[in-house]
Amino acid sequence: MTDDQLDLKVRYAWDWFSYHARQRLTAFNFFLILMGAVVVGYAQAVTGHAPVVGAALGFLGAFVAQAFWAMDVRNEELVSCGRVALDDLELQLGLSIRYEDHVRGQLGEVLQNPVAKWLHLRLGAKWFRHSRWLRMVIIVMGLLSVAAFGWAVSGFWGSA
Repeated sequence: MTDDQLDLKVRYAWDWFSYHARQRLTAFNFFLILMGAVVVGYAQAVTGHAPVVGAALGFLGAFVAQAFWAMDVRNEELVSCGRVALDDLELQLGLSIRYEDHVRGQLGEVLQNPVAKWLHLRLGAKWFRHSRWLRMVIIVMGLLSVAAFGWAVSGFWGSA
């Protein structure tokens, strides 16, 4: 393989990885904006005692969370395709950046917060992964939306 072919492969793999990683974070940001709008609308429904609107917004929030969870799974799959290609290319180039990322050898060194260090020691490096935190936020927002739907259906039981 020529240097030009290797350079082309590296650029292609990196562009693939970079595009889909960026798309994943952009989708998450859009999710946060949408859910923020749902929360504001839901708060207005509560203060205006509009349980039908509240139920609709609770349902919408749960639907949006489910949709973005599915999109995040797909985006991670596409990012992983780029990771695999970069892993293969690193072997050819004699590099080990992706391997170092996989074993997370630098994580303990960069953690300054004692709580984060404790979590790292007790739960391991997988606690500090994008997929864990992005999906946890999406799932929590989805569950809160289901709860909001239920509260609205009850007529905002217990509210003043």
